[in-house]
Amino acid sequence: MPRVARGGLRLPDAVAVVLERGGRYLLIRRAGDPFRGWWSPVTGGVEAGETLVEAAVREAREEVGLRIAPGDEILACPTADGTHLLHFLRARLVSGRVRPSAEEVAEWGWFTLAEARRLEPFFEADRALYERLATSGPGRRAWRRGAARASSPRGPRRRPSRP
Repeated sequence: MPRVARGGLRLPDAVAVVLERGGRYLLIRRAGDPFRGWWSPVTGGVEAGETLVEAAVREAREEVGLRIAPGDEILACPTADGTHLLHFLRARLVSGRVRPSAEEVAEWGWFTLAEARRLEPFFEADRALYERLATSGPGRRAWRRGAARASSPRGPRRRPSRP
């Protein structure tokens, strides 16, 4: 069901899955439009009859092949294009390994907050969320260390190319 965003506009809901594992956050580079090439958490629209939690579970399964257990909503804001109200939900990995959807994911990686800070292009709402996590939750020390002292030199992983 659409919720009310700032200004009283009714927008359809979308979810963003904030998945943390061992001090690293799963982020993807979008393969398709809109926003091809932008980094973000796993995101997607809420389908008719779905709850936010159900949508988060479905999107994680469809985009990266993971089973997750969504938790608290930590932020809600309009999407960059103003078409949806985006709900950021913390999530816990239940099982699986990342198997990205070729249609939706160009690259992916598990990033410390310091590494995520360097990704470009990155949505301002996402950046604000990770800044908030850096000052209030696990990983805040890594974020403050900055780019020069990121804990891993590994870059993002590209999805395997199809023959």
